Amino acid sequence: MTKRQWTQLAENSAGKEFGHVPGHYYHDVDVTISQSGDKFRVEVLETWGSAQEDDEEHGRNRVVAIDSDLDAAVRIANARAQQAGINEKYMIQALSGAHADAVDEMPVEGQS
Repeated sequence: MTKRQWTQLAENSAGKEFGHVPGHYYHDVDVTISQSGDKFRVEVLETWGSAQEDDEEHGRNRVVAIDSDLDAAVRIANARAQQAGINEKYMIQALSGAHADAVDEMPVEGQS
């Protein structure tokens, strides 16, 4: 069985300002949008912890949505992230930026 290969279209992040400064606590939401054939994959990853010498992760949440329509995959990822309790403010910022960047990377129909 051949494993599906995903091509990254966009990645965006949002989080707590100055969170990765030593002595502070960080809270990040990262969104990655990839494509494989006619499928789109939207991954939302939330991490939090403390920044000492190195970042010390205290927890993480991850949701993934896959659909043949990019907008549908984004909506599904948004709903799943909300259900998982992922920080909505950071998630919306990262998700909307990644969505816009992914659309910019896609070819325009009728043009090559």
